Amino acid sequence: MTTRMLFNEEMRSLNQEIIRMGDLAREMIKKGVQAFLENDADLRSKVEELDHQIYLTEQAIEKHCVEIVALHQPVAGDLRMVTTSLKIITDLNRIGRYGQDISELAGNGEGGKRMKKLVAVPLMAELVMGMVNDAIGSFVNRDDGMARGLFIRDDEIDSLLQQGRVETDIGKRKEIFQQFEARLTELSPWIWLSTSNIYTAQLKTISGFESSATGTLFGLTKVTLGQ
Repeated sequence: MTTRMLFNEEMRSLNQEIIRMGDLAREMIKKGVQAFLENDADLRSKVEELDHQIYLTEQAIEKHCVEIVALHQPVAGDLRMVTTSLKIITDLNRIGRYGQDISELAGNGEGGKRMKKLVAVPLMAELVMGMVNDAIGSFVNRDDGMARGLFIRDDEIDSLLQQGRVETDIGKRKEIFQQFEARLTELSPWIWLSTSNIYTAQLKTISGFESSATGTLFGLTKVTLGQ
């Protein structure tokens, strides 16, 4: 096997490692948001485990990149691919940590109180995970068209979100966020067409109980049982 063939094989292996790290980052976002929305401390613990895995994966990839440079001494475009890989894993680790930050709100009541107001959070999480997947795909497949598409998505979403944050007129703000959610829906890989109805029943003597849109029970410390 020639030196060039060995280098290409190393780069294919490196690409697979980056894909694996991307999967971990997306899983941390998914479980972090789920832990927040469901106020699930167990899911928060799972995100912490994933954080350890993504750290070890980053260290392994970093070592692999150093070995490639030392053994093959790449130049020009080949060297840029290796150094770009180092940048990518730093960003993927940071994305995963965002998922952990979100999950840390679980178990302290924050998710339960805010969930009804943050109806776009699951959709935003799906969009983020899709963008991470496409970003890695564009690098591994050297697809510049896919990469440019990511900038368009990011700019449109950020622009609408920023407009909604600073708009003081309630009617205009509502319209902006409707556009925001419509754009999220357009860019998402899938959307929910229907949801099931959730019914609860309680005694007249029970007070302080609130049902969750997901059917999850939380905040039961406020529930009281009268005579």
